[in-house]
Amino acid sequence: METKTFRLVQVAVVFLNSGFLVGCQPSSDGYSLPYSLLCGIAIFSVMGVFAIRWLISSIYKSNKSTAKPIVQVPVHQNTERDLPNPKPVLVSDFVDDERDITLSTEDVPLDNRHGSSPISSEHEFSQTAKISVSLVKNQEVSAGVNATVWSVFEADLNAKIAKNLGVEIGQEIHRRVTVKFEALPGKFVRYRVVWKQNVRRGNFEVAIGSKTIKVPYEAIYGLFHSIESISDD
Repeated sequence: METKTFRLVQVAVVFLNSGFLVGCQPSSDGYSLPYSLLCGIAIFSVMGVFAIRWLISSIYKSNKSTAKPIVQVPVHQNTERDLPNPKPVLVSDFVDDERDITLSTEDVPLDNRHGSSPISSEHEFSQTAKISVSLVKNQEVSAGVNATVWSVFEADLNAKIAKNLGVEIGQEIHRRVTVKFEALPGKFVRYRVVWKQNVRRGNFEVAIGSKTIKVPYEAIYGLFHSIESISDD
């Protein structure tokens, strides 16, 4: 660009000098020297203007033809779902089933078949249970999430279950009860103490990358008892 500008200045100087030289030639028609000088300058100045415009036009066309278009390169911003080991994201929690399971039983027979009045017997029972949560890591989870990421996410899911149930995972529960049994005259009664725990089964919907998969879980919590009686005549 600097070379073309220098050429432009050179052309302008040449034309102005030419006009000056022509104007300084002896006048043959009797005109005075200053008048001829002015005429020469005017003629070559006009020619210089046209030459400068032509040169500017040439420079503009040259720049336009050699200019390279600006290409915008799209910038791709990676999200967690595009990463090789995306972080699992909890979408929702569905409870499929809630029931209780039998932890242990203990029978107490009370024989009053030969008695003439009611009899009673008092017994003490105790039981210990543990609160636990288990998640099923299926093949989709194993393939989509590395072990370290999964262990962290599994801890988050366990914490969510514990919060929903109002329990502490891994906690041991101790219960102790005293029960009084009775049998009428002429009866043989078998009492059964049943210790139970609550069970909740459900599914977490988890987003891993572009996939949404189900992660089954089971929570065992609580501890309570019930009394059953079986009468044998």
